[in-house]
Amino acid sequence: MKVTVSLALGSGGARGYAHIGVIEELERRGYRIKAIAGSSMGALVGGSMPPGCWTTIVTGCAASNASISSG
Repeated sequence: MKVTVSLALGSGGARGYAHIGVIEELERRGYRIKAIAGSSMGALVGGSMPPGCWTTIVTGCAASNASISSG
């Protein structure tokens, strides 16, 4: 049985990218994310995709934003 968790994500651009790593690790360890709430960047990260595909979509967005900002 998977452990179910709900997340509350905070604001801030850098913290928003850190949320992505935390979500990836939770999924890798077998946690099921039931709900996400957030403010500012946390709301964007949490609200940008449906449950079950957090890492697939968010990781692609982070990679694309990193390449835009680096040059």
